[in-house]
Amino acid sequence: MRAGGALLAAALAALALATAPTAAAGPAGGEVRDYDQDEEERSDFWERALEPDRGKYEDLIERAVTLLREKDAESRKLGAAILRDAVRLAPDLPDAHMLLGRLAAEEGDHAACARSIARALEADPDHRPASADVPVEWAAGYELAVCRARAGDLEAGIDGLRRILERGYTGSSLRHVHQRLGECYMALGRLDEAREALEQAYRLAHGDPDIAFALAVVHDRGEESARARDLMTRALERDPGAHKLQESQRVWIPAADVHYHQGLAFLHAGQHGRALYHFRRYLAEAGKSPWLARARKHLAAAEARAIAGSDLAVKGSASMDEARAAAAIGKIDRELQACLAGTPDLLLRVTITRVVPAGRTDGGTRSRARAGVRVVVVEQEDVPGDALRAAIACAEKAAGGAALPRPTGGPGSYATADFTIVSRGR
Repeated sequence: MRAGGALLAAALAALALATAPTAAAGPAGGEVRDYDQDEEERSDFWERALEPDRGKYEDLIERAVTLLREKDAESRKLGAAILRDAVRLAPDLPDAHMLLGRLAAEEGDHAACARSIARALEADPDHRPASADVPVEWAAGYELAVCRARAGDLEAGIDGLRRILERGYTGSSLRHVHQRLGECYMALGRLDEAREALEQAYRLAHGDPDIAFALAVVHDRGEESARARDLMTRALERDPGAHKLQESQRVWIPAADVHYHQGLAFLHAGQHGRALYHFRRYLAEAGKSPWLARARKHLAAAEARAIAGSDLAVKGSASMDEARAAAAIGKIDRELQACLAGTPDLLLRVTITRVVPAGRTDGGTRSRARAGVRVVVVEQEDVPGDALRAAIACAEKAAGGAALPRPTGGPGSYATADFTIVSRGR
């Protein structure tokens, strides 16, 4: 699910509760009417009589909500069409605009998201949509600012986020506002303001590794390498696989920064192949970012170290000499690079498994350790299917020729050498 998905889901749940019928059971199991239920029903009757389109509008919203809960494309397409019908019927009501904005954000159309949410707030400046992450009092303004920033209007995003802070709200949820502010400032090259905002977010989030990664990037871009390493170490201690940076719902301003953050984290963790892949993606997607030169420097460092086996991990129930295994894999690096020559935007994981033999053969000689090779895609960017299949088959063949040391352990135990490979060609 994309970043907008959680917000849309919260809105759907809230609207479902709002439109669901309610009844209370009395002592004998019968329905108990509220003391003012008759008056409410008369009021609702007159509202519908005076505003007949209001009832139709609410029915359309309810139908759209039901469809948008479904994950298939056809239901969501129909739900969006119904929301547009609701807008045409009652353009001065906010709910359909808000839902359309969240749906656009989920689909990656942030400019459309900003337009729809802006119309929702024009219709009702005090609109309070349900939110999974932030208080309803400022959810709409926050989402509008984020959509504007993600659409490329960073100054408008900053203005909207600062307005929230100026209203005097309190609470740990403001970490999201400070984090998004920091990202906007960093995208504009305003590092002092970015550092201040992210440090405030870090305090409110009690050291969340996601924000620690962002702070490490700020200090790295300011060429404060020691501080960047310290923060990156802390982040990786709490999140060794940098999983926070890989969450599908994580908001990125700008979008390409996901690759800079991951590249820096993997470089620090010694996963040079993964670092090379992500800095390469950053340079391809970042446009006119002020951080291109810094990214090129990191890419060069990763490229020099991304030899096959440099990130080797040996696992399993048997043991294997890791240094000798890395050296054996390094000897087939040239063959592996030849396999990847035409696919620079492909990152593969190779696992070579050796199984300790069960015993002697009938001829009295000791049987050789059985071997297995598996190559899987870790990440790719628009690699044609035929090129992908050819690269995998080639890598499997090359890896099968690696002269790994014999594993030691009980009969039937195994050791697996695991490493990533990526093209170092430019």
